[in-house]
Amino acid sequence: MRVSTRKWRAITARSPGCPLTLVADEKNHGSMLTSIARAREIARTARDVLPREVWERINDLYLYVASSAEALRQNVRGYHVHSAA
Repeated sequence: MRVSTRKWRAITARSPGCPLTLVADEKNHGSMLTSIARAREIARTARDVLPREVWERINDLYLYVASSAEALRQNVRGYHVHSAA
């Protein structure tokens, strides 16, 4: 059975797994976790020229999002976002 793009978007928009994809999906290059991890890595390599407070804020943000992402993954563990019957 083929599902139209419009219908698929409507289904996934209501999906409990949607926040997982947007926030914590490490395979999604646009997720918050991935984006912040990349920013942290760039800041880490430039740490010697960054003010200490900037590095600490980026690192704290990453640690917060990473722990929140893990909690989110645990809440939806076993649920397959895009599974179709």
